[in-house]
Amino acid sequence: MKNINLEIEINVSREEVWDAIIDKKKYSIWTSAFQDTSHFEGGWNKGDTIKFLAFSKEGQLVGMISEIEESKFPEFISIRHLGNILNGIVDTTSDEVKKWTPSYENYTLEKLGENKTLFKLEMETIDEYYEMFLKMWPNALTRLKEVCEENIENKTKITVETAINAPVDKVWEYWTKPEHIISWNYASDDWHCPKAENNLIQFGKFSYTMASKDGKISFDFEGVYTLIKEHETIQYQLGDGREVQISFTESGEKTKVVETFDAEHLNSVELQKSGWQAILENFKRHVEK
Repeated sequence: MKNINLEIEINVSREEVWDAIIDKKKYSIWTSAFQDTSHFEGGWNKGDTIKFLAFSKEGQLVGMISEIEESKFPEFISIRHLGNILNGIVDTTSDEVKKWTPSYENYTLEKLGENKTLFKLEMETIDEYYEMFLKMWPNALTRLKEVCEENIENKTKITVETAINAPVDKVWEYWTKPEHIISWNYASDDWHCPKAENNLIQFGKFSYTMASKDGKISFDFEGVYTLIKEHETIQYQLGDGREVQISFTESGEKTKVVETFDAEHLNSVELQKSGWQAILENFKRHVEK
């Protein structure tokens, strides 16, 4: 076994760093450095069983099953890893698993000041995973620092909405099916959406290619679904941690669609709102054609 020891200074209190570790939403943001659909199930108290999970490219539920060896708020967490999870099945007894179990992952939160914490990572891993984790962990620690210092709960929210002359089942289908997404997912006529992939399940991923028609600009708009309620609600998280919620409400022969999203910092709120509203109105026209 090899040991990884890393640390980072975070300009918030230990209590706030602790919260970013155990809060499901914040955890999924900073651990997306390892896998986009990273999340956990279980508790963070001493003796709790906890599963660290993600979805593979094939849609299989994979990860590790572990136990909280020690939990001293707000100073120290020790995680004892016990086995693998593959396609939802727990393995703690195979020869492959026994190569690295039990192994430990420890977080120490050292107080440097009223609003400054030194986060220390200690992790055991076998040789074949050492280089991989050594590359991934610095990125994860940077994201943890950003999550703590940006205070994601206080981000500016922007809302756009429209009413569509169509039943909710048709609106839902046109919103979620790739063959329709490519026909409406752009804000102006000099842009288009040449490709769309959409795995509409909780923790499923989507990726929409947004491109100018002259071929000079292209980027992928990507995220992970955090909640799906058919014909009612879609929630997803973008790669930078921002969250989006869409609600669908049928009233008579119309369906109201409301999008609320976290603002980003590069463009003004007015510009972001007008761009998202334009796409929403384009969607309305496509459905009503």
